[in-house]
Amino acid sequence: MLPLQWVRTQETTLRGSLDFGLLLVNASRSHAEPLNLLFGPQRPAWFELESEPHAELIKVGHRRKIWRLRIPDRTLIAKVFEGPPQPWFWLGCLLHMEPAAREWATMSKATRRGVCVPRPVSVGWNARRRRSVLVSEEVSDARPLSGVWGQVAEADATHRRRVAASLARCVAQAFAQAHQQGFLHRDPHPDNILIQETAEGARAVFVDVRGAKLTRRPVSLRRAAHCLAQLDHYFRRRATRSQRLRFLKCYLALRERPRTPDKETVHRWLAEIARAGLAHARALARQRDRRLQRDGKYFGQLGLAPGLTATVVLKLARRHVFAEPAVPDRSPEEWAGLLQSIVTGDGAAPPALAMEKASPNGLMERLRWTVSGSPARRAFLRCHCLRHRDIPCGLILGYVEHRNGLGLIDRAWTVRPAGAEESVREQGEDKP
Repeated sequence: MLPLQWVRTQETTLRGSLDFGLLLVNASRSHAEPLNLLFGPQRPAWFELESEPHAELIKVGHRRKIWRLRIPDRTLIAKVFEGPPQPWFWLGCLLHMEPAAREWATMSKATRRGVCVPRPVSVGWNARRRRSVLVSEEVSDARPLSGVWGQVAEADATHRRRVAASLARCVAQAFAQAHQQGFLHRDPHPDNILIQETAEGARAVFVDVRGAKLTRRPVSLRRAAHCLAQLDHYFRRRATRSQRLRFLKCYLALRERPRTPDKETVHRWLAEIARAGLAHARALARQRDRRLQRDGKYFGQLGLAPGLTATVVLKLARRHVFAEPAVPDRSPEEWAGLLQSIVTGDGAAPPALAMEKASPNGLMERLRWTVSGSPARRAFLRCHCLRHRDIPCGLILGYVEHRNGLGLIDRAWTVRPAGAEESVREQGEDKP
């Protein structure tokens, strides 16, 4: 394998997309191939892939877009990251803390150690536009583990047992090999594990390895148990206990080869995974709680009119936990249209929603609402904090607050799905 080389770029490189920076080229292949891909006449506009006819947007995340790019002889995956403001962007690039450069380094080291990750091709950044791009080869004939397991659950019993056992061996082998090589994936969600069908059989490939940790020694029991606990958190409701135990035994057999793990070893790992699972569940709930305070995929904050703001649910999570009537996902524009009745002042609730209005009594209560939050806001936060911990409660889809000219809250509305107010009233009547 040839050593990695630094290639300094010039102005207007990549159709003006890369104004200035350093482009790290994977030289494990011939030098001409990646250089022609990045600097040749048919090069894509890496930071303007919306205009590329052969580019397909496959995922959008926080400050990140993932594109599939089809070129004549291969298919590439391009991750375009939006970085922090300057000069922190330049500092991150120099210290290899910038997301694309960090994932590039992790993928390159993992590839050299034999860990199953996508093959990196190149990485570069645009300092003027504070963007960076990581280009890797697509894992062909692969699907996420979550999708593959969903199909297994729908199959007949005989086929389900056979395929589930095959998947357990495949994924356990990938984790055991990675942990033996000192590779620890920090987010082993089934969407970040691809199952690739090859001539030799299925194999698991780790993706989104930006936060992975690489050490010179094999991963310790505590860290490995925490990693497996994150995977077990997903399958706790989607797989049987025997299937999860079979996966752990297969992992230990591969990790501790040629020794065969005894009952004491299995029980020790089970106890460690249980402790790590509780800690992971608490951390995950706190992470979900932070979504309530900002715009994102699941919650949004709207400005309906001067002095009138709303916080609403854009996408309802945890559907597999709570047996509730179907609540459609709504965009901010759809929510603005549904809540237009409050803006116009007619007070009529939309057909799909039930709205409860509350007003403070006197100046002191207005001050208290403004400082500590209105009852509608507190009920909304409490509802979704409970749901993030899998505790059932009455669903609240949002709340609306109105502030007067002095900035004090004088009205608030609680937004529930239609028909929810009857169930809430019945629950209140049943209490002693």
